[in-house]
Amino acid sequence: MECLPHPTLEVKPDEVQEHRNPPALLAHRALRIAGVLALTAAASCGWMAWRAERAYATDNEPDATDRSAYSQTVKEHYNSRFGVDQPFLPSNAVTDTGEFINPKSFPTAKYCGHCHQEAHAEWRQSVHANSFRAPWYVKNVNMLINGKGIEYARHCEGCHNPIALTSGAMTQHSPVNRSFDADGVTCSVCHSIQQVNTRGTGSYMLAQPAVMVDESGKPIYGEVSDKEILAHLDRHSKAVMKDFYHTSEFCSACHKAALPEC
Repeated sequence: MECLPHPTLEVKPDEVQEHRNPPALLAHRALRIAGVLALTAAASCGWMAWRAERAYATDNEPDATDRSAYSQTVKEHYNSRFGVDQPFLPSNAVTDTGEFINPKSFPTAKYCGHCHQEAHAEWRQSVHANSFRAPWYVKNVNMLINGKGIEYARHCEGCHNPIALTSGAMTQHSPVNRSFDADGVTCSVCHSIQQVNTRGTGSYMLAQPAVMVDESGKPIYGEVSDKEILAHLDRHSKAVMKDFYHTSEFCSACHKAALPEC
């Protein structure tokens, strides 16, 4: 925190006449000092708040334009064993544009938990939150990676860790920061699925997450304040809910196996 210089106290000539009324003069000085200290504290707090607001305002999440640049960067080191135009095989998952999605675009479960506290508590203890931590799963995936290569594990991670798949992290020596692993299958994954089919093994189409749309229905990317969401719940719902989310077909995209020939 940067400290602001304290204002210099100025003592006026009429206050130096201590022999006239010492008690009154001391009380007057005490009030002046308290006032100066209060103003200094207020100014310091205001400075801190301005800095915090300014830092937050410039720390935006990736937008749609950034996504293309991010995707191009991933392609430079990505193993396209199953075809340049099919980067997510052998998982059946795809993205809406065919591009990779920056993992920073996915709001964390903690962010969603600001309002959805009960749902967050349930999710935290669920198999979705721990989708790739089960010992039997870890053992089998590591056997696949060690035996054939990490690109083959895309078949598994399309459902067990969708952000790892769609971010391009499932390749040798990937530089992608995998802090998202802590959330497993998080809220913003399922709520960003645009369509599914019943083939299974990740047969869904994922888009860049948006927790709200603007007045014209265009997605607003990045985290939106709780206040803004609560003021426009209809636009929040439009961004994160689809009618087919209530169907069994939605779940079958992952809770059904489709074994590839490879």
